[in-house]
Amino acid sequence: MATLYIVAGETGEYEDMVGWTVVAYLSYRFAKMHARRAQKCADEIFAQHGGSYLYGDPKDKERYNEFDPRMRLDGGARYGVMTLELRDGLPTSETPMRRFRKAR
Repeated sequence: MATLYIVAGETGEYEDMVGWTVVAYLSYRFAKMHARRAQKCADEIFAQHGGSYLYGDPKDKERYNEFDPRMRLDGGARYGVMTLELRDGLPTSETPMRRFRKAR
């Protein structure tokens, strides 16, 4: 088993909050560095342009976040690192398969 470190972003507040995944690494160090760089870029874009902004256009150099091409801004963006266990097969002895319902 391995651990994936997923860089994720979020924007908005309360019921308007939207979250998305950016990229995954096998190294926490690289994931943290990526999150920090995406955050710095998002903060700079928000400071210069403010307001709401959905998705980056690579042609728009002033509002494109190279560390998160799908960035959204609604009052700023926040980035962090989540962990996810990576398995190479289904559990066998831990949980009998008959207890699971059919996936749809």
